[in-house]
Amino acid sequence: MNVVWTVLGTMAIFLARLLQSILFTIKEILMVRGNRTEASLLSLAETTVWFVAFCVVMKDLLSGPFGPTAAVKATAFLLGWSVGTFLGMEVEERMARGYATVQVISVEREDELRGGLLSRGFPLTSLEAKGRSGPRTIYQIVIPRRELSKLLHFIDQVDPKAFVTILETRGVMRGVKNLPA
Repeated sequence: MNVVWTVLGTMAIFLARLLQSILFTIKEILMVRGNRTEASLLSLAETTVWFVAFCVVMKDLLSGPFGPTAAVKATAFLLGWSVGTFLGMEVEERMARGYATVQVISVEREDELRGGLLSRGFPLTSLEAKGRSGPRTIYQIVIPRRELSKLLHFIDQVDPKAFVTILETRGVMRGVKNLPA
């Protein structure tokens, strides 16, 4: 029976830390977007989960010699955060609310890239710039974040050498194309 409780306790610690890490990631997203109330409430939940998991691990560590049970629970505590970070990033990608501004400088296939972007309906602004090796055109595209992977895939197909920057866009007002969030 003691083994069952040890296994269940270890799993609970792992899952608590996994949950805490996911909550942390979502809280950070909300903070960046300026959602103070939601971020504060999530912070309370995140800290509560951490505190409970920490107390369970510390109870084992402080109650006697450092044995296999304490080592397994401490490892679960650490691994839960790592796996939770990975899953938190997955959650962040799936949430993908808001906008991204993508700036592209084509190295070799400027006309093909421009034509392809326009034919696929991406809103496009062209800016003339001076680069190290002469004049360049910067294509600026503001899109809903959920379309980002599709856009990047297309850019890679057309010009794998294109220089691309991705900026988090806090909001969008007006424009030729109405962008859904």
